[in-house]
Amino acid sequence: MEAAREEGILDLGCGDGDLAFFFEWLGYKVTCVDYPPSNHNDMQGLKALQRELHSTVTIREIDVDSEFPLDGKYGLTLCLGLLYHLKNPFFVLEHVARVSRLQRSRWEVVQLFTTGDRAASDPASLDHDERAFCLLRCHYGCRHLDLLEGWHHVEDTGWRWTKRQFAARATSQLGMRHSRITMRLFAPPFMIEKFGSLTLHAKIDGAEVQPLVMRDPGVHVFVRKIPKPSEVTLAVFHVDKVVGPDAEYSRELGIIVASLEFT
Repeated sequence: MEAAREEGILDLGCGDGDLAFFFEWLGYKVTCVDYPPSNHNDMQGLKALQRELHSTVTIREIDVDSEFPLDGKYGLTLCLGLLYHLKNPFFVLEHVARVSRLQRSRWEVVQLFTTGDRAASDPASLDHDERAFCLLRCHYGCRHLDLLEGWHHVEDTGWRWTKRQFAARATSQLGMRHSRITMRLFAPPFMIEKFGSLTLHAKIDGAEVQPLVMRDPGVHVFVRKIPKPSEVTLAVFHVDKVVGPDAEYSRELGIIVASLEFT
């Protein structure tokens, strides 16, 4: 909710806007999205409530079953009662992940709650209706962290290339102390073929930890205990070999980071 306070809320498939107006009343900046042809009253209910409540929520008419645009970044995205209506729910989740702080589509399920007929649910029967509510956290491009020096723009896959040295800072939103760092890396085959191996060095809050040596291409996992657990943790990484910038590579390329977690 702190992220939502800072970056606003996106209500995707907002219906009549009941949640959007409620969060606005609580003091949040809200953008709500629906599509008149698929909205049950052509979005007239939403617009009427906005007028009567003198609301300043932003209303956008977007068909999320198409290649839809979303601008800006949001601290919290609401997506309730929508996915089972869509032709391609995976695409929508993946697209929203790029603009939200939320692994298949780079989501972590923080909490899951189901209600209704959980024993013999039937999507065609109201008597056997079951609903699932998920609280998700996005890891697209490591946006859940403060990325400091040494990161290139995120790729379409959600992975990011780094430079030789790169750093990240994690701040606990719950007052808990971080005790472990877990990072999934991808060692490109062409770099292993060129150099034979890559070594990742790291300092966590100024203390050196055991390096990771990568001799094979593919995914590697860097897991280290944090020497002095704290609510704010700074990690600085250093790759021993890089390519570019030169005639062949326009950027300095160190390693590919698929995910980075402070727990």
